[in-house]
Amino acid sequence: MDEHPIRVMSFNVRGSFHDARERNAWRNRADLNVATIERYAPDVIGLQEAQRGNLGAYRKRLPRYSLIRGPRYGNTIPHDFNTILFDPERLEPQDSWGFWLSETPEKHSRSWETRVARSATWALFRVLGTD
Repeated sequence: MDEHPIRVMSFNVRGSFHDARERNAWRNRADLNVATIERYAPDVIGLQEAQRGNLGAYRKRLPRYSLIRGPRYGNTIPHDFNTILFDPERLEPQDSWGFWLSETPEKHSRSWETRVARSATWALFRVLGTD
């Protein structure tokens, strides 16, 4: 059994600009999203389809977390990000970046007949207090 478990959470945020006039608008989802994160208090959170409006809400309402935004993806503005939030009191990033899911992963691109350029973000952390 690991002596230093890490709590991990993942959310497909679905952006802040999608369905702006609908029931599923970010303004109608933000409170529950933030409350769920606060309730489970993960050490690291992987966010899919996060946009600037989402990231602004997390910075304001979850100041405990730092973020690694990762490379943008999508074909039009607003761009999406697969962002990693982490608790800097618990984890120290050692390295991070991202890549595009394409034949040219080092640059914003799409391949294989995909409609949208997509990316992935990764991070390597050191658990603090485990030296």
